[in-house]
Amino acid sequence: MYRVGPYGNPFDGLFIRRFIFLLFSILPFSLSNFFFEKLMDYRFDHAKYKLKPKHRLLGQHPMVNDALPNRILSGTVVVKGNIER
Repeated sequence: MYRVGPYGNPFDGLFIRRFIFLLFSILPFSLSNFFFEKLMDYRFDHAKYKLKPKHRLLGQHPMVNDALPNRILSGTVVVKGNIER
């Protein structure tokens, strides 16, 4: 999840509004999850880089990190998927 949202506004300030809380209280939880997942995948495809978790986005606290996607794309961080113990 990025800290900077559309038009350079802070992401949390953009989505912490009365209208958004009203909308999410009306919409089913699965539809709210779908909306946020599409919003997050718009800038970085998490499934493509094996970072998509098994749970839904709003199922746990999201990790906010602007540097990780850039480092993965530049090759300084290598993602290894499905690590078994």
